Amino acid sequence: MSTTDKSMSTAAEQPGEVKQEAAKQEASKQEYKGRYAAFINAMTDKTAKNYLVERIVPQMDYYSKNSAKNRKLYYRFAVISIILNAVIPIIVLFDHFTAIQFWLKVAIASVSAAAGVLTAVSVLKNYRELWIEYRVTLEKLKCALDSYFLKSGEFFGKSDDDECTALLEAVCSSIMGNEHELWRQMHTAEKKEK
Repeated sequence: MSTTDKSMSTAAEQPGEVKQEAAKQEASKQEYKGRYAAFINAMTDKTAKNYLVERIVPQMDYYSKNSAKNRKLYYRFAVISIILNAVIPIIVLFDHFTAIQFWLKVAIASVSAAAGVLTAVSVLKNYRELWIEYRVTLEKLKCALDSYFLKSGEFFGKSDDDECTALLEAVCSSIMGNEHELWRQMHTAEKKEK
């Protein structure tokens, strides 16, 4: 058995947690690319760097993607609903044609129902609220990171890296905790309405 075969079989025999830990260590060695790349790559405090790269940056990506997704869904539903509601009066104008009166009534009822369903689904899924909440949370996290890297705000005058890291963790946890609590309240309210 060659050395390569031995290392491959050893890697294959490792438990999942060990593989995950190895992947995390490999990821922490790589340079981070993104908005805060210059700051993160220059960091000497490995604990803070790992916290940012493994926890905060992925959360910021999550909030950014979900904010954009909910914004698109909200606008799609709203625009289609507006168009459908605008079409109804136009269809009504053709009411004086007796030969197609039945089909006009079917069309009016169908378009009205579709507009109502789209509006109801948009309200039920809270696309607008989620879009805004994810965006607000993302901006709060950006503000916290800006303050951390620039040593401003609550980080002003703090020179101890451990103290700054602990404060950053507390600030970011508070921001994300508030968002999670609001999400829970929205879903609890949904269940009570049912």
